[in-house]
Amino acid sequence: MAEVQDIPLQTLSRRGEHSTGTSTVAVSRVDSKDDGDAGQMESSSPSGHEGLSLPPVDKGFAAWSFVVAAFALETLVWGFGFTYGVFQEYFLHHRTFGDASEAAIGAVGTVALAIEYFEVLIVILIAQQWPHKTRLMMWSSLALCCGSLVLASFATKVSHLIVLQGILFGIGGGGLYAPVIIYLSEWFVVRRGLAGAIIFGGSGAGGACFPIAVNFLLTNLGFRWTFRIWAAFMFVFGALALTFTRPRLPVTRPQNQDGLNLWTRVKRQHWGFLKSPLFACMTMTIFIQALAYFPVSLYMTVYTVSLGLSPLNGTLVLSAFNLSSIVGQIIFGHVCDVAPYQYVVIVSGAGAALSAYLLWGFAHSLGLIFAFVIVFGSLSGGLGSVWPAASVDIAGSEQSVVSNVFGLLAMTKGIAAVIGPLIAAELYHPEQSTMRGTYSGYGFKDVTLFVGSMMVATAAGESQHRDTQSLSTTNQQTQDETGLESTEPAGTELPPVDRGFKAWSFVGAAFVLETIVWGFGFTYGVFQEYFLHHRTFGDASEAAIGAVGTIALATQYFEVMIFTLLALQWPDKVRIMMWSSLVLCCGSLLMASFATKVSHLILVQGVLFGIGGGGLYAPVIIYLSEWFVARRGLAGSFIFGGSGAGGALFPVAANFLLTNLGWTLRIWAAFMFIFGALALSFVRPRLPVVRAQHIDGLNLWTRLRRQHWSFLKSPLFLCMTATTFIQALAYFPVSLYMAVYTTSLGLSSLNGTLVLSIFNLSSIIGQVIFGHVCDIAPYGYVIVASGAGAALSAYLLWGFAHNLGLIFAFAVVFGSLSGGFCSVWPAASVEIAGSEQSSVSNIMGFLSMTKGLAAIIGPLVAAALHHPEQAAMRSTYSGYGFRDVTLFVGSMMVATAVGGITTRLARRISW
Repeated sequence: MAEVQDIPLQTLSRRGEHSTGTSTVAVSRVDSKDDGDAGQMESSSPSGHEGLSLPPVDKGFAAWSFVVAAFALETLVWGFGFTYGVFQEYFLHHRTFGDASEAAIGAVGTVALAIEYFEVLIVILIAQQWPHKTRLMMWSSLALCCGSLVLASFATKVSHLIVLQGILFGIGGGGLYAPVIIYLSEWFVVRRGLAGAIIFGGSGAGGACFPIAVNFLLTNLGFRWTFRIWAAFMFVFGALALTFTRPRLPVTRPQNQDGLNLWTRVKRQHWGFLKSPLFACMTMTIFIQALAYFPVSLYMTVYTVSLGLSPLNGTLVLSAFNLSSIVGQIIFGHVCDVAPYQYVVIVSGAGAALSAYLLWGFAHSLGLIFAFVIVFGSLSGGLGSVWPAASVDIAGSEQSVVSNVFGLLAMTKGIAAVIGPLIAAELYHPEQSTMRGTYSGYGFKDVTLFVGSMMVATAAGESQHRDTQSLSTTNQQTQDETGLESTEPAGTELPPVDRGFKAWSFVGAAFVLETIVWGFGFTYGVFQEYFLHHRTFGDASEAAIGAVGTIALATQYFEVMIFTLLALQWPDKVRIMMWSSLVLCCGSLLMASFATKVSHLILVQGVLFGIGGGGLYAPVIIYLSEWFVARRGLAGSFIFGGSGAGGALFPVAANFLLTNLGWTLRIWAAFMFIFGALALSFVRPRLPVVRAQHIDGLNLWTRLRRQHWSFLKSPLFLCMTATTFIQALAYFPVSLYMAVYTTSLGLSSLNGTLVLSIFNLSSIIGQVIFGHVCDIAPYGYVIVASGAGAALSAYLLWGFAHNLGLIFAFAVVFGSLSGGFCSVWPAASVEIAGSEQSSVSNIMGFLSMTKGLAAIIGPLVAAALHHPEQAAMRSTYSGYGFRDVTLFVGSMMVATAVGGITTRLARRISW
């Protein structure tokens, strides 16, 4: 039994290492004189981090870079939300959405802010239970934010805007920002108030700068391009911020071996603070204060314009209002570090009330408006800086609930973000917008009195807060702090191999990924024919346009090996990689929809989509070897059949969209994201995943060299690699040129699309049959049959295909025989690996890389052999400029059959 030892609070392991009965946030309580030393102490957690020196608390580059990064996230999320007043004035002034009501247009901003506030607690609870998923959640949320803005740029109704800029952006914003609350308690203790104040000042910074930028963009470009530019801006700076937004304490995968769901685990946390009068009082105070704050934030631009001032002045007023909150947040945050935070709340409420009654009430000029927004903005906008101190105070001895308290306070403010503007809308009288009174006016008199009254109630509520503090209850719930659980508990049964719902649901989901990744790639022939026929990119050459599809496919094939190696080294990062790759695929298609040059298309639809596709699909290769052994060939054939299914259905859909809508790439991006996200829910490993422990300090290259690479010397591997390369040299030219060949006969582009669909669909038949055969017979025979049959179909069917019937016959035969070739890869990889079965995924990666290389060279050779100037010339054998291509394809397939025979011989050679 291990010797008992004292462990400083700062070095406690993160959530996920302990039993589900606790949800440790590891908030440290240390004296300022000890915090530096404590921060340097080594972790004594039993989670594999012994000897790991943690960054210091309250100081150092890591701590303050976190503050800067969190400030950036605060700026992007909340700063943009507080800028909506500019959008609201623009939509109303330009009647962008026709007769949409002011309430409906205003709902966009309030819904977004409300969801962001409301979501904080939910996201915090999820992050506490699955801390290793937090980074994935933040990246996915950033993608959702940017994607929602891009989609919002196509809105034609205010309801679209409510769903996209309101609901979806709100969900993304909350998920992107909420983990900052957890990490703040890890990085700062003594100076938590100051750090929190700087972070929370980001909303003011964004709210100050963004309105001016948004007003400029709206005036010069319109709201559609404003959203698109903002999405790009947010993605770039959000991604940069996420690089430095990291926890201080080590993160481990949680041990949820008790099978409890999230709700049960949440109930097991400490919720005693909910009975605390201190918590109830603070919650009510925040609610009342927010009821007054949001109406001012949303209506100041409208009020300014009501005085006859220009929209630009309204924008500057809103900027000054948001900028002033930075001053209040920093000052109040610093005060909270040295004095009771209750005094700050009283000063904030009383001062804001006076500014509303006296300044706003008599603000009949731009000067008084600026005076009001500066005073009110600094006093009311700085209240958020008391939250960290209040949360610690409410939590008492149960510091593990600090983040939960913070989340509930945010949720309270989120409710007020909806109710406050609704009340203000009822109190505002736009029909009096030109009527000035001695006190207030322009329809805002009742709103002014309401805001002032709520701020008086804020100050009064905090006075009561001071009186009730001594009555606060403490959280006395007990917990087991010594039971550390292993990653895979004894007696836990793994899902069965080769059967069961989980195994075959993996196959179904992997089939979907294969469909949307490779099926779309094999559909490019339709795009190529469309671009050439419509001269979409002017005088761009056929080779340049064709390069888009070949580069995408080649990148995907090439990348499989790279991502497989990365996934083997960091298995706990695979899910992040797959989700990020899905986002990259969809984002690249969205960007490609704006391409004006073929070079743009090569970069985004070619390179970027290829990178994303490879990263999204590669882990399937690893997981396949875990779920299936005896029936691996059959399972692999079903999965690989997805490329045929997509290649059969997608050309028809793409042709319809290209012909009728022109929004093909944008629609495809949405389609891919929905079905890709659904598939990723079921693409999971069979074996437990643990966080990689690279305590030896070795870099990736060194670790790769320590793997088993002896198969590279195997004659069988060399033979199989050469055979795969030769076969692919013939396959890709047919895939890319069948639509072009069909139209060369004078047939319609629709016929070309149907031929390509049949070609891809036929590959499913070959993959399923060949996969099943590989489970019961030597795969070398399959290679021979595939190569010989495909060669005969090329020489005899394609060579004499002068009508649509023979073209279809060739597409069916060649497609099934050549398209099913990849089904031999699992069996061949297992045999090549021999006793080193851990190398199976690496071997499949090399085969994929080889095919990727051929995906570039094959079409280039075919382009050199194709003679488009002879497109109208028919000969007895072949013709239409494709004679040399036909002979080349047939010859390569003959060489493939020879390669199959060679593999049978190479099996007998030792190395």
